[in-house]
Amino acid sequence: MFSLSRRRSRALSSTLLTAALAGLLGSFIVATPATAAEYPAVLDITKSVSRTSVEPGQSFTYTIAVDCSSAVCLDAQVVDVLPPEFDALTLNSSVIVTGAPSSYAWSGENNRTLTVDFTRTVDGGVGLDSGDGPSIQVTLTVPLGISPDWAYNGVPVENSAEATASNAEPKSDAATTTVVIPYLIDTTASATWSPSSTRFRVGEASELTLTTRNTSNALAESLTLSVPTDPTLSTNFFDVVDLTGFGDVTFPQGADRIQVDAWVDGEWVLGAPAETAALPTGVAAAEVTGLRVVFTSSTGTTLTADGTAGSVVVQLAQRSAFRSSGSSLVVGSTVTARVTGTVSVPGQGTDTATTSASYEIGPLTSVVSGSTSFDSARIPAGTSTTATTTGRNDSNGILQTFTVTQPATGILSDASVTFGGFRSLGFSWPTGATGATVRWIVDGGTAPADAVLEYGDALPATPTLSGGQKIVGFEVEFAGAIESGATTAIPFRLDVAEDAVAADPGVRDIGNQAWIDGYNDAGAATRATPSATLQVLYPQINVGLSKEVVPSKAVPAGGLSTVKLTAVTVSDSGYVSPNEIVITDVDSGLSDDYWSAFDLIGIAPTQVPAGAVLTVETTTNRTDWTTFATVNASGGAILYRADVSDPDIVGIRFTFTNSSGFSQGSTARANLSFQARDVLRGTSTPTAIGDDEVDYENTATVVATGDVELPEGGTVQDSAVASDIGTIKTVPAGSGALELDKSWQEVSGATDVSAQSREKRTARLEWKNQVLGYDSVVISDPADPGTPVAETIFQTFNLTQIKAINSSNDPYIKYDQVESVEIFDGTTW
Repeated sequence: MFSLSRRRSRALSSTLLTAALAGLLGSFIVATPATAAEYPAVLDITKSVSRTSVEPGQSFTYTIAVDCSSAVCLDAQVVDVLPPEFDALTLNSSVIVTGAPSSYAWSGENNRTLTVDFTRTVDGGVGLDSGDGPSIQVTLTVPLGISPDWAYNGVPVENSAEATASNAEPKSDAATTTVVIPYLIDTTASATWSPSSTRFRVGEASELTLTTRNTSNALAESLTLSVPTDPTLSTNFFDVVDLTGFGDVTFPQGADRIQVDAWVDGEWVLGAPAETAALPTGVAAAEVTGLRVVFTSSTGTTLTADGTAGSVVVQLAQRSAFRSSGSSLVVGSTVTARVTGTVSVPGQGTDTATTSASYEIGPLTSVVSGSTSFDSARIPAGTSTTATTTGRNDSNGILQTFTVTQPATGILSDASVTFGGFRSLGFSWPTGATGATVRWIVDGGTAPADAVLEYGDALPATPTLSGGQKIVGFEVEFAGAIESGATTAIPFRLDVAEDAVAADPGVRDIGNQAWIDGYNDAGAATRATPSATLQVLYPQINVGLSKEVVPSKAVPAGGLSTVKLTAVTVSDSGYVSPNEIVITDVDSGLSDDYWSAFDLIGIAPTQVPAGAVLTVETTTNRTDWTTFATVNASGGAILYRADVSDPDIVGIRFTFTNSSGFSQGSTARANLSFQARDVLRGTSTPTAIGDDEVDYENTATVVATGDVELPEGGTVQDSAVASDIGTIKTVPAGSGALELDKSWQEVSGATDVSAQSREKRTARLEWKNQVLGYDSVVISDPADPGTPVAETIFQTFNLTQIKAINSSNDPYIKYDQVESVEIFDGTTW
């Protein structure tokens, strides 16, 4: 068989070709010299496609083959207008041209017209040389997200390209391909329950948010959410919650209507599409045990493929009891809302997705605890104390009410105890309370009106009572949502009568009990009944006195003696705090009395406590007292001292008063300066004779008085007596009244030191002036500085330090003034 190649030799002329054809075909082929002259070149085009059927995500390539023969193809060009049906496809604008020099450009509508110009230089201009066979490749891709609803899904689309040259007949060819987009029907659904866990509390709100989305690649007609998936099952979550309504609605993309169907009494009651979520007419929310929510569009099948999600918030409230059994939910429960989401695409069927959300109701307890106590649990009759009752919510959830009661059977019912009012200090609101009601309990008649408080208010003042009434109790009821662990404290004053206890046995116990109550959805808590005992003592004061005469050694006539008197009230809450303390030191009239041998010459520094007043009195006959001084320390503690110049004084009295009462355990001190006499007062008898030392006893008393009236009348008092000895001696003739002592301080129990050891030792010099009259005292070591050094301690020791003298190592230094410390250099000081 004869065949003719598409690519012809440039040497074969058109005339020869015509003749050849004529010889082969006879009369059927007629030479046309005029046409050959008009188009001396022959231009051919062939178009093919790599895929005749493509799907989303796939690419296909058009290949355009061009042949130029017979002569050069001047101004050769290929134009390919891509079909507008494929405007939705992605074009790779990079064109591959091989086999001949060229340039290309995109233009036209949507920039989808390809023009390729061949640029080889040939006889007469540019174009294709005879024998050139270039190839052009153009690639398109089908997007993954293209919808099967695309108008040209499955439609064969032809793409034609045309080749032209100024000296050749135009030629065109086409290739056809079909884009096939399968329908993928899919949906998603999700559910969120907030809060997901809680304690049992009737009516507590929660929200179940249901979400759906058309994840198909096609427009959907509807999206449906069913909850629970099967409302007939015993695990239906509506067993523990009631529907109360709907919250926010978000339409899925393309939808504008929502329809709610309700499962009631075993069947579906259909709703109607609307712009807002609502139950079908006539359906009560509490009756609903299943829901079906349908999203649609008022304009048809327009729910966007792979569009944004839609949601609806279902509002719920916790039931008091299981719907199915009627038993209380206080025991707790965990339920799961199982949800089915359905998408419907016309002509393509449906797809479903399932999800779930759980809701836990923890069991609720109703438990309270408390305590009651007294600031001072041991007090004297006639005084007061503060009782405080505390309560605590020990439930694992909130309490709606929380009550502290001082019952009528408690301490206020005692005839000797009176309600003295609430105390503001120490009162606290329990966390979560929003208000409170205070109710009064009286022993007869109509109780005063309740006091209603708002959060943060103080407890009310004591109400006015009708004649003869007495408050024997009260009740403070807090309301709100009192949190688990919240506490409250209710402090109130108790006034105890003076005759609450007799002198014999002198003590009485009065018991008190408080009630702590609470209520929540678990019911009433078991009442807590804390108790405490108040011990009441017969009013009493306990005061002690100590006395010290300094120095404890004997002093000569003219020597000084200091008497220290210290009164202390006993620190015990059962004793009355005194408001007056009187310290008296007076001559007994006996010949061996301290006052017979000593004269009072001054009041040594004596501190007057802050808030107190000190009155100092003296006597010259042991009977009549004269005010010596009054010191007022209301502005702060004062240190008082004074000289006494009357040698006839035989007694002194210090009266400390404080209207607010001295605290228990407080101390009052009086310090007195005396000088030893040479003869006994009112006689010519020497106070000391010869070598004998004579003791003289000094006795003082203290009386403390409280402002509590005794049942039998008068005020409560206590007293104490203390004594000490002052001793007088005779100073040997010529020895004087100065005393001096020197001692080496031991180291490890010894004063020895090794020669040339360079060890240090300390010598201590002590002196004492036994009488008045010395203007100065000089201590010298060695005694005679003119003594040769070789005969003194300075021969073997170097002086390295004179240690500081202060009140810690010499309590009397505060009475001296050190004028100078001098060093002897062998010639002068």
